[in-house]
Amino acid sequence: MTDDRALRGRGAAAGGAAPSERAVSAVEPLGHLAGYAALRAHLVLRECFEQAIGGPMALRPVEFTLLCRLAAEGPMPAKALAEALALHAPNLTTIVERLAERGLVSRERNRLDRRSVLIALTPAGRRLQRRALDVSRTMEDERLSVLSPAEREQFRALAWRIVDSGAAAG
Repeated sequence: MTDDRALRGRGAAAGGAAPSERAVSAVEPLGHLAGYAALRAHLVLRECFEQAIGGPMALRPVEFTLLCRLAAEGPMPAKALAEALALHAPNLTTIVERLAERGLVSRERNRLDRRSVLIALTPAGRRLQRRALDVSRTMEDERLSVLSPAEREQFRALAWRIVDSGAAAG
């Protein structure tokens, strides 16, 4: 993993400006880009996922998302699942194969449309999904502790607003 401190430059602890007061500098020539800031925040928070779920439960973020989608919606046609996860069909197939090999999902012909395959959680998949979801509820707390509870909610709301605007445009 990249050492995030090296890319951030001098922070408050090193005698520099606090992150909220940080000015765009030669150290961060892309600091004016919201997408760059979002990417950097993603990298920090992704490490939380890796430590709490990725490593211990051997799940990738997209696999966790897939398990959660199936838990929420029940068995889904592969095509609908790929669309819901914004994945191309071959990528979904690879992910589903990996999860099926672990006994976490099953594939069966759709009785209503024999041309399609339904993807469903197995009991083992449901147990792992519940365990991972429980862990996910607090895994970012330490990193997000630099924000007040109101700022955390605002951060999520603003991020989802951007996501929703992209979905509407696209």
